[in-house]
Amino acid sequence: MCEDWQRDFVLGPHDHLINQCNFDRQFRQEDSYGTARISAMLKAVHRLGLGAVIITVLSLVYFVLMTQSVAKLVQPRSHNSSSLIHRNASLLQISQALNLVTTVVPSHTTSAKKNNTDVSINSKTVTQNVSRHLQKTTPVDVVELGRHFNGTWQQNDKAIAVLREELYNCCSTQDDFILTQKNTKIGMTIHYAIQKDRTYRVTSALTRMLPKTSPFSGRRFSRCSVVGNGAILSQSGCGQEIDRADYVFRCNLPPIGGKYAEDTGIKSNFTTANPISQISWIYKGLRTQQGRDKFMTDIKKFPGLLWVSAFGVKAATGISQQALRFVTQRRIRNPALVFGNPKHFINTMNYWKAHGLSNRLSTGMYMSSMALSVCDQVHLFGFWPFDKDPEDQPLAYHYYDKGKVDKVHNMPQEFLKLLEWHQQGIVNVHVHKCETGR
Repeated sequence: MCEDWQRDFVLGPHDHLINQCNFDRQFRQEDSYGTARISAMLKAVHRLGLGAVIITVLSLVYFVLMTQSVAKLVQPRSHNSSSLIHRNASLLQISQALNLVTTVVPSHTTSAKKNNTDVSINSKTVTQNVSRHLQKTTPVDVVELGRHFNGTWQQNDKAIAVLREELYNCCSTQDDFILTQKNTKIGMTIHYAIQKDRTYRVTSALTRMLPKTSPFSGRRFSRCSVVGNGAILSQSGCGQEIDRADYVFRCNLPPIGGKYAEDTGIKSNFTTANPISQISWIYKGLRTQQGRDKFMTDIKKFPGLLWVSAFGVKAATGISQQALRFVTQRRIRNPALVFGNPKHFINTMNYWKAHGLSNRLSTGMYMSSMALSVCDQVHLFGFWPFDKDPEDQPLAYHYYDKGKVDKVHNMPQEFLKLLEWHQQGIVNVHVHKCETGR
């Protein structure tokens, strides 16, 4: 019986998955020891009187309750075994592909079925703290990693529905993703998403510039593309595949069209703009005519919504308000400039922190979470945080320039989450050349 249990379950680095045989022996020893203690207590009753009787009874009750609690704590839970095997299998495959640090545990081999695919588990190497070891500098077998994205991707509607419900319960994206007159009242205090010790008191001037309600309220899109700016897009031929979507998200006003169109497409419905690194630096805070003209020219390439994180840090607020006043005065309605809601960002970041993402969310990861809340099917392009492609060829940082390595966000750690989503059928991550581009 005990040997069968050992064969059927993987012993990983989980406290509650202990060996049942050892528990049985330990329990019998403790039971024998407990009986002796009870006998000794009863003998002492005759010498100590009524007070001792009461103390003895209470001690017996406490002893029984503690024994039952320990038994429940250490007894294996068969109804969780399948999910634990699946999770260990997924982490093992990822750790082997990414050459991560592993921990040696007793060797057993178990097989299970996941998404109609046989999964073999050699528990000699079970990953511990995978995300903690997954850093930009970690040696990665990119060729092996790329193989995880081969084959036909199958959408898992059930898994998508579960994740979407969790995101809705934590963050209510449709109604609270952007600041509106409905969720932002005069006199209320806004807490900054990054500088958490700083606050902003809402004024009537701000609320007048906000939309009455969220443009996402009650909306759902069939197919969405979330486009990152990674150099993996270069020579991908994914432009047509990206533009097939009903709704396209892009990050940080990237160059599109012209020589980039074949790889990145030209469609855009939602685009982010960084108030510090872009509006303040590239467009000179809209203080000069040259900066204002360039801003006007660039944003016209991105119809739909232009999303600005006005309340991430204090320095971004004035710049963002200046940009909003500028487009309002120029009567620019397409794109419509909107402010991100810091409360939504904080809630989303806390959700993913509880699910293994320790650093501040990147814009791409944040947009992916948002898309999962409003789209039936999500396709990701331009997400590959390594300096070599799946063919082991050198890659720049962005598809349009060499760029600098991002030290604020943990992109490889986020990519691990995207890989899990891809394997589970939640999102389709495109890292190879698109069929239309071959």
